[in-house]
Amino acid sequence: MWTANCTDKAGEASVSARRPFVLGWPTVNFVATFSSSERKEKWQSFLQRYINLDKEKDQPKSVPLKIFTEDIKNGACSVTITVTNSDTVNDVINMSLSKLGITGSEKDYQLWISSGKKKASYPLTGHEHPYGIKMSDVPATGLLQQGLENSASASALQEDFLEGSQEIQDKFILKPRHSAKNQARNQQGKVSKNSAKNWAFWCSSRTREDNQHPRLPPTKPKQLFGAPLEDVCDNDTLPTPILDMLSFINQKGPFTEGIFRKSASIKSCRALKEKLNSGDKVNLDDESLLVVASVLKDFLRNIPGSIFSASLYDKWLDVIDQGNEEEKITATQRLLDQLPRANVVFLRYLFGVLHNIEQHSSSNQMTAYNLSVCITPSILCLLNSGSTELESFTKKISFIQFLIENCLKIFGEDITSLFGKNSVSCDNSDITDITDNSEKVADTDKKTVSKNSAKNWAFWCSSRTREDNQHPRLPPTKPKQLFGAPLEDVCDNDTLPTPILDMLSFINQKGPFTEGIFRKSASIKSCRALKEKLNSGDKVNLDDESLLVVASVLKDFLRNIPGSIFSASLYDKWLDVIDQGNEEEKITATQRLLDQLPRANVVFLRYLFGVLHNIEQHSSSNQMTAYNLSVCITPSILCLLNSGSTELESFTKKISFIQFLIENCLKIFGEDITSLFGKNSVSCDNSDITDITDNSEKVADTDKKTVSKNSAKNWAFWCSSRTREDNQHPRLPPTKPKQLFGAPLEDVCDNDTLPTPILDMLSFINQKGPFTEGIFRKSASIKSCRALKEKLNSGDKVNLDDESLLVVASVLKDFLRNIPGSIFSASLYDKWLDVIDQGNEEEKITATQRLLDQLPRANVVFLRYLFGVLHNIEQHSSSNQMTAYNLSVCITPSILCLLNSGSTELESFTKKISFIQFLIENCLKIFGEDITSLFGKNSVSCDNSDITDITDNSEKVADTDKKTVSKNSAKNWAFWCSSRTREDNQHPRLPPTKPKQLFGAPLEDVCDNDTLPTPILDMLSFINQKGPFTEGIFRKSASIKSCRALKEKLNSGDKVNLDDESLLVVASVLKDFLRNIPGSIFSASLYDKWLGVIDQGNEEEKITVTQRLLDQLPRANVVFLRYLFGVLHNIEQHSSSNQMTAYNLSVCITPSILCLLNSGSTELESFTKKISFIQFLIENCLKIFGEDITSLFGKNSVSCDNSDITDITDNSEKVAVFKGHILCVSHVPTGSGGLICFPLSIKKGHSQKASSENLPDFLRNIPGSIFSASLYDEWLDVIDQGNEEEKITATQRLLDQLPRANVVFLRYLFGVLHNIEQHSSSNQMTAYNLSVCITPSILCLLNSGSTELESFTKKISFIQFLIENCLKIFGEDITSLFGKNSVSCDNSDITDITDNSEKVADTDKKTVSKNSAKNWAFWCSSRTREDNQHPRLPPTKPKQLFGAPLEDVCDNDTLPTPILDMLSFINQKGPFTEGIFRKSASIKSCRALKEKLNSGDKVNLDDESLLVVASVLKDFLRNIPGSIFSASLYDEWLDVIDQGNEEEKITATQRLLDQLPRANVVFLRYLFGVLHNIEQHSSSNQMTAYNLSVCITPSILCLLNSGSTELESFTKKISFIQFLIENCLKIFGEDITSLFGKNSVSCDNSDITDITDNSEKVADTDKKTVSKNSAKNWAFWCRSRTREDNQHPRLPPTKPKQLFGAPLEDVCDNDTLPTPILDMLSFINQKGPFTEGIFRKSASIKSCRALKEKLNSGDKVNLDDESLLVVASVLKDFLRNIPGSIFSASLYDEWLDVIDQGNEEEKITATQRLLDQLPRANVVFLRYLFGVLHNIEQHSSSNQMTAYNLSVCITPSILCLLNSGSTELESFTKKISFIQFLIENCLKIFGEDITSLFGKNSVSCDNSDITDITDNSEKVAVTTEQPRESKPVRVTVIYRKVQLQYDAMTSSRMGPSTDLSTVF
Repeated sequence: MWTANCTDKAGEASVSARRPFVLGWPTVNFVATFSSSERKEKWQSFLQRYINLDKEKDQPKSVPLKIFTEDIKNGACSVTITVTNSDTVNDVINMSLSKLGITGSEKDYQLWISSGKKKASYPLTGHEHPYGIKMSDVPATGLLQQGLENSASASALQEDFLEGSQEIQDKFILKPRHSAKNQARNQQGKVSKNSAKNWAFWCSSRTREDNQHPRLPPTKPKQLFGAPLEDVCDNDTLPTPILDMLSFINQKGPFTEGIFRKSASIKSCRALKEKLNSGDKVNLDDESLLVVASVLKDFLRNIPGSIFSASLYDKWLDVIDQGNEEEKITATQRLLDQLPRANVVFLRYLFGVLHNIEQHSSSNQMTAYNLSVCITPSILCLLNSGSTELESFTKKISFIQFLIENCLKIFGEDITSLFGKNSVSCDNSDITDITDNSEKVADTDKKTVSKNSAKNWAFWCSSRTREDNQHPRLPPTKPKQLFGAPLEDVCDNDTLPTPILDMLSFINQKGPFTEGIFRKSASIKSCRALKEKLNSGDKVNLDDESLLVVASVLKDFLRNIPGSIFSASLYDKWLDVIDQGNEEEKITATQRLLDQLPRANVVFLRYLFGVLHNIEQHSSSNQMTAYNLSVCITPSILCLLNSGSTELESFTKKISFIQFLIENCLKIFGEDITSLFGKNSVSCDNSDITDITDNSEKVADTDKKTVSKNSAKNWAFWCSSRTREDNQHPRLPPTKPKQLFGAPLEDVCDNDTLPTPILDMLSFINQKGPFTEGIFRKSASIKSCRALKEKLNSGDKVNLDDESLLVVASVLKDFLRNIPGSIFSASLYDKWLDVIDQGNEEEKITATQRLLDQLPRANVVFLRYLFGVLHNIEQHSSSNQMTAYNLSVCITPSILCLLNSGSTELESFTKKISFIQFLIENCLKIFGEDITSLFGKNSVSCDNSDITDITDNSEKVADTDKKTVSKNSAKNWAFWCSSRTREDNQHPRLPPTKPKQLFGAPLEDVCDNDTLPTPILDMLSFINQKGPFTEGIFRKSASIKSCRALKEKLNSGDKVNLDDESLLVVASVLKDFLRNIPGSIFSASLYDKWLGVIDQGNEEEKITVTQRLLDQLPRANVVFLRYLFGVLHNIEQHSSSNQMTAYNLSVCITPSILCLLNSGSTELESFTKKISFIQFLIENCLKIFGEDITSLFGKNSVSCDNSDITDITDNSEKVAVFKGHILCVSHVPTGSGGLICFPLSIKKGHSQKASSENLPDFLRNIPGSIFSASLYDEWLDVIDQGNEEEKITATQRLLDQLPRANVVFLRYLFGVLHNIEQHSSSNQMTAYNLSVCITPSILCLLNSGSTELESFTKKISFIQFLIENCLKIFGEDITSLFGKNSVSCDNSDITDITDNSEKVADTDKKTVSKNSAKNWAFWCSSRTREDNQHPRLPPTKPKQLFGAPLEDVCDNDTLPTPILDMLSFINQKGPFTEGIFRKSASIKSCRALKEKLNSGDKVNLDDESLLVVASVLKDFLRNIPGSIFSASLYDEWLDVIDQGNEEEKITATQRLLDQLPRANVVFLRYLFGVLHNIEQHSSSNQMTAYNLSVCITPSILCLLNSGSTELESFTKKISFIQFLIENCLKIFGEDITSLFGKNSVSCDNSDITDITDNSEKVADTDKKTVSKNSAKNWAFWCRSRTREDNQHPRLPPTKPKQLFGAPLEDVCDNDTLPTPILDMLSFINQKGPFTEGIFRKSASIKSCRALKEKLNSGDKVNLDDESLLVVASVLKDFLRNIPGSIFSASLYDEWLDVIDQGNEEEKITATQRLLDQLPRANVVFLRYLFGVLHNIEQHSSSNQMTAYNLSVCITPSILCLLNSGSTELESFTKKISFIQFLIENCLKIFGEDITSLFGKNSVSCDNSDITDITDNSEKVAVTTEQPRESKPVRVTVIYRKVQLQYDAMTSSRMGPSTDLSTVF
C-alpha cells in the first residue's frame, strides 16, 4: 500500500489539492477526499505510519528488479537493480538512469509495466512501489516460500526472482516520456485526450477489443446519483434500480445484524454505484447486503436539498417540539403535503423498509433509535451546506426515530405490503402470488408504481422454478418469541421458560468460582449461535458452552425485555428508591414497587438476584463484589428502555440502586432465594442427585408453586440420565486448612514465619525489581499470572527464574489483595487512615508503631519484608521510574483498599496513597534499618556470581547494622559485590562532572569564540540539505526513542553519522536543543521588546527594530539565528515540495524558540502574535541577516545529486569565514556529498532533562483544540446540564465522538491534573486554579485563534468540573498511566535463596541482634525501660496552633500572638503588594514558617516574605476544624446570599455571628478588617473585593470536614465572601479599621508610644478580648527600633477621588467627566477609526500598567506618546472597574430584557426609559463612549471593526463584570446582541449630536487649521443640554491641537495667532 498527493494523475484534477490524497495498492489507485485539509493530513499521516510499520515486517527487505528499456539509444536493453520495500517508481527511474549512465530524471522518463505477453502495458504514476508489485507474484510462483523452507541463501533467492517465469511476472519497461506520449496517442483510439487524463487507470497499449473497461458513458440527462428525485422518476414512479435495492433490503435486512450500521467495502460500493449510475443491469443477489445498504444511503445523501427538501428543513426539525404524539403526526403529514410527489413515494417505501427491520430488532439489533442514528446523516443532516455545526444532531435523531415508530400512522398501514405479502421471505411458494398481487402493489401509492416495474423486483426472478429458489421458508409465527418478547408471553403461568431457568442454574453452579463473571466478554460468534438455538427452541446442552457465553446471552435476554424487567412505567420510581432515607425505607419502597410488577417479572427477579447474591458471597474467588456486579449488570436490566437512550439518566444512580438490591436481596426477596436451585446447587459433586430431586417440591413451592416439579427436573445443573459414575464434573477439593490465596495470614504462616512461596517472590522482586522499569505498575499476562497462582496455591514447587518479573509482581499483589480484611486488619482500618492526619512526621511514626503493635505478628513480619522490598525499589527510582509516590499509587489498591465490602466509593483514595507513600519514605524509622538486609547483602545484584555467597553470608545478614557494609561499598552502586576486586567489576565508573553541557547550557558556554559546536552545525547542515524536499519537516513527529538516543549521543560527545538518522529525528532534536536554551535564544530580558516588533508601523520599521535588538543579543545567539533562519528560508523557498510555508514553519518552530522563557508561562501572551513575528523573520530574513545566509552551507548544499563535492569546496572560504568567526572545513564523505564544518574548539556535555514547559503551547497548537472545533458548542453546553451525573453522561457521550488519539491525550492530561489537584495543599493549585490556568490552552484557541466570542468563565467552570470528576469520567486507572519499557534481568539462580528459607523465616526469631532490634517499630514488652532506646512520645500539646479548634488556641477569646502578628504584618504591607493572597509562595518557606509557629518558636516576620505569611495564614484558616464559620451553620451561611436586599443580608449575617463561638467572631473581625484595608487599596494591589473573595474563599468556607466541594456552589460562596468584604463595616463595626491602631498600615516615624498608649482602646474594641500585653506584640512595630531606623514609607494621604475602581459619580465634578477620561476618548475617537482591530488587539501589559498608574496618580500624561492600543486597553480597564458596571447592577436584568422586546422602536423606548434611571454621570459617559464606537463602526471598512465585532470586544468590560464577578448563569451572546443594538441605534437613543462631541474634525489628524474646531466650540458646548458637560471636551481637545501647532510655529520662528492664544 502507498499514499501520495498526485490527485491530478489519478483522475481527480478538478478537486482541490489540499483535501484529497491518493491511496494505492500495488498499481490500482483511489482518491480519498476529505472535508478539510486538516482531516486529510491527519488520515494520511495515520495511514502512512501504519504502512511504514508494516514495511518493517517485510522479508526480504529488498529484491532484484530487471528493468527493460525502449527507445533509449545507449545500446543497453536491460539493467538489473536492487529495490527496497520503500523505493518508489521515481526512485527506480533515477537508479536505473544512474546505472545506465544517462542524464535525466523522472520528469524525462517513465516506467511502464506489462503483466504478461497477452496483456498490454500501461504507465505507472511514480508513487507505486515496484517491490510490492514484484512480491505480488511470489504466491503464484512459490519462490519465496520455497526459498524460506529450503533455507536458501539470499543470493540464491535473488536468482530465483530473476529466473522466474516471465509469462506470469510483471515486466518493467523504461521509456522516454515523449515516446510514451506518442504510444498512448496512437493506441488511444476514439477516446479524447481530455477524458483519458481523467480516467483512473488508463492502459494506453490496449486495443478497443482488449480493453475490458467500459467506455466513458456520454452525458446522461437523468443521472441517478446526485440528480433531483423528480428528474429520475417517471410519473412519480421510483426508478427500477432504487426499487430493486429497497426490495432487496426489505427481504434480507430484517435478519442481518447491524444493517445500515456496519460498513461495507468501499471498492464494492463504488463498483455497484457506477453500474447503477451507468444504467447497467445488476443482479443484486450477487451483491453483499451491506454494500446495497451503503449505496442506498449514498443515493439518499446525494439528493439535492435532501429528500425532506431544504426549504422545509427548519419546519421538519420543529415537529419534534410539538406537544403530544398526535400533534407531531399532524404536523408531519402537513409537511408531507408540501413535498414533491416523488419524495413522498420514496419516503413511504423507505420507512416501510425501516419499519420492517425495526420489527425484527431482536434478530438484527437495530431498534428504532439505532436505525435513526445510522440513517439520519444520510436523509436529514447533509444539506447543501454540508455543515452540521449549528444543528442539533440529537434533535434530528429524535425526529427520525419518531417517524420510524409512527410510520404506520403517518404513511398508512399499507406500507408494510408495498413489496407484497411475502416480501420478507423468498420461500418456495409460487412466484405468481407476488405477480398476481402486482396490481395491489401498484395501487398502494395511488397507481404510482406500474405493474411492469413490480415484475422487476429483485426479490423474485421469473426464470427460476420453485425448485431453484433455495432461500429458506420463513418459520411460522411464534406466539412466544424468547428474545425480545414480553416476559408474560414467554412464561407459562408465571413459570420461567426452561432455557432461562437452565441458564440461571448453570451460572449459579459455576459462576461463584469464575473470575470476572458478567464482566469479561465472550465470543460474539458463540453468543449468537447459542442465542439462535435458544430462540428457535432447539434443545441445548449448556455443559458444552462456555460460562461467559451463557452469562452474555442471559444479559442479552434481559436487555431485550420490552420496557426492561423493572417496567418502563415505573422507571423513575425505581430510581427514586435510592433517594429514600435509611435502609428500611428503601427496602419498603422496593417491595411496594415489586407489588406493581407483573408476576412473571417478580419471579425472574427472585431467581436473578439469588444468583447474584451467590456470586457476591464468593467475591474473594471471582473478584465480583456487589459493586462490580452492579456495574456489569445494570446496563442490561435498568438502562436500555424503549428509547434505547440513556442520555438523560444518571448511570451512577442506577448502579447504586442495583448494588443496594444485591446487598439487601435476602431482606427484599426472602432468604429462600438462596435455595431456589436446591441445597447443593453450587457444588456439582458426586452426592446422589435424588437429594435435589426430592427437594423439587420445595423448589416449586418457593415462589408460591410457580415453578412446577417437571420444570425443576430440567435444571441444567443435573441430568437424570447420568449415574454418579457418569458425572465427570470434578469433585470439589477437600477443605484446605492453609489455603495460600484468600486465607488469613496466620493460617498460612508457621510460627509467624512467612510461607516459602511468598518469601521466594519477595526475594525475587527484591533482586530484580530495582532495575525493572515500571515494576508493580506495568500489567502482566493474565494467563501467566493465573498459571503461577494455581501452581503456588496447589503447593507445586515453582522456579521463579522461569517466570516474568511482572508476572511475579502481579501475583504478589493478588496475594495481598486476597488477605481477608487486608494486611492492615479491617478492624483498624479507620485508625490507619487517621495516621496521615497527625501533626508532624514524628507523631505519624509514633501512631504507626502503636497500630503495628495491635496487628497479628505474621502481618507485621510480612509488612517488614514488603516495605524492605519497596524501599529498595524506591532507592533505584532513577532506573525504574518508580518513586515512593508511584509505588504507593500502584500498591495501595492491593494492600489498603479491598476491605470486606470490596468497595472504595466512600473512601479517600488519595488519603490512602499518601499514607502508603509515607510508610515507604519512612520505613527505616518505622520498621528498623535492618529491613534493607532481610535478603542478604548482595540480594539486589543480578550478576552471575554464585548465589551461595548470599547463603553463606546468612549469619552476617543479621549484623547489617554492625559495620558489615564497608564505607567504600556503601558509597558505590547498590549492587556492589564485596567479593569482587576492582578489576573484576565490569560496571562502568561514574563519569566525571561535565562543565559544559550541550543541551540546556547557555549558548555562550557551548560555543568557542562564537563558533557553534560541531553537532549543532552538523544538524543544521543536514536539515538544510534534505529538509527542502521533505514534506512536513519540523511539523511531523519522530520516534521518541530515536530522538532520545540521538540526544544522548550528542550530549555525551560521541561522534554521530547523521546520514544514519531520520531527518525528522534530527529536526526534533534540534528543536529540543532550541527549547532548552536558558532564557530562549532571543534572551528573556528582551522578550517584551521582541514581541513589540510586530506592532511597529510598516515593514521597514519592523526590520530596523529587529536589527537594533539583534545588536543587544550575545554574539553566539546571533550566529545561531543566522544559520537557523538561513535553513528556514531555504525550506520555505521549496514550500511547493515540502508544504511548509513561512506561516506553517512559524507555527511549528515558535514553541521552541520564543515561547518557553524562564517563567515557563505563556498564559498572558498572545501566541498568535509570536507566530506572526517568527513568520515576519522568515519572510524578511535576507534583509535582516543578510543575503549571504543562503550560502552558509555552500552553494550546492541543498542538492543531493552526484555532482562533485568540489563545487562546495570552492565555496569553502565563505563557509569558513562568517563575520570573523573561523571554522575548520573538512571534506567528510557523507551519504549525499555534503560538507561538514567543525569549529576549532568542541565543547561536550551530558544530557539534561528536557523541560516540559511546552505542554500548554502544544495543547494550544492542536488544530481545532483537543476538544474538536466541531463539538465546541456541545462541550460548553455540558456545564448547563442538570446534576453532576447528567454532566458526566453528557461528557462521556462527547468523548465517544472525539478521535481516539484525543481521548488518550485527555486521559493522560486529566490524570496529571488530578494528581496535582490532590496535592493542592502543597502546590496551592486547586481544581479552580488549575482550570483558570489550563483553560486558555485547551479550550479557547480554536481555529480562529480567538476567544473573544466565548464565555471564559463558562469554560473555566467546565474544565474545573472535568478535573473534579475525572476519575468518574475517564476511569480510576488514569492515576497510573505513566511509565517506560522495562529492562531485562539475567539468569542468576534463585534456588539457593529458597533453600535458605528457614533462615530467612527466622529473621524475626533471634536473628536480629539487640542493637538492630532497638530500631524495631514494635517494641517487645519483656524489655525494661532502660533497654528501650525508642524516643519517648512528646507530651500532649493542649494548644496545637494548626488544626486545632479556635477556642483551644485562644486564651479568654484572645487570639494567639502568632496569628495576631501575621494579621498585623499583612495589614501593614498587604495593601501595597500586588496579588496579595493570589500569588503563590515558596512551599519550602511556607512549611518552615508553619513548623516554627506550630512549635512555639519566636518568629520575626520581618525576615519573611509577605506572600509566605499570607499563604501560612490561609493554611491556618483551612485547618480550623469545621471551618471558621462552623460546619453546623454551613448551609445557613450560604443561604444569606439568597436574602432579599442588602439590609436583610446584613441582618441574617449578624444573627449567625451571634451563634458562633466568641473566638471565631474575634478572628473574623480582625480578618475582615485586614481584607477591607487591602480592598481599599485595590488600585495598587489589584485585589478587588471579588478577587480577594476568589482567593480566600477556598480557605475559609470550602474545606469542611468532608473535604469535598462537589455538591456546593463555589460561585455562591465567592459571592457571599465578596458581600462580607464590601459590607464588613456595617456587619462588624467601623472600628475594625483601627484594630491594629491608627498608624497600623504605615510604619512611619511617629513615636511608637502612640500605639502603645492606644493599647487599651485596641483591647476594648472587641469587648476587652485582646489584652494589653498581646497588643504590645504586634509585628508592625519593634520596641528596639528608633524612629530613625524605621525606613518604611509613610502612607500617602487619602485620595477622595480615586480614578480607577471608584464610582463614576465620585470622579466626576457636576457630572463632568474627568479630564484623563475625556482625553482618552478623544484620542481614540481621533485615531481609532483608521486603526485595524481597535479594542480587539492586545497591547503591552507593561505599558498599560504604566499608563494606568500615571492616570491614577494624577500625573499629567501626553497621550500622543502612547500606543493607541494601550490607550484603548486602559479605557476598557477603567470601564471594567466601575463598581456595579456603568449600566448599574440594580438594573442589570432589565438591560438584558431590552433585547427581548418586540420591534426596534420598542427596544429603543425601553433603553431610553432605563437611561433615565441611571446616574447623570453614567449617561454622560455612555453618550461619549457610544459616540466613539459609532465613529469607529462607520469606518469599519478600514478598521475591520463592525458593530458586532465591537460589541464582542467591549461587552466584557461594560456589561459582564458586575458585583458578583460571575457570568456563569448569564448568556454572553445576549449581552453581545444588546451592545450591538446600542451601537447600531446610538443616534436614535443618545441623539445625533453625539457624532460631534469632539468637534467636526476630531477624526482627522491632518494639518488643517485648528480654527475649524474652535469655530465649532459653541456646538460642542451645548451637546448635552448642560454647557458644563462639554466645556472640558473643548478645552482638552483644543489644548492638545493648539499646543502641537504652537510647537510647529515656534520651530519655524512664528508666533501663534491671537485667536488661538485666546482660546488657549
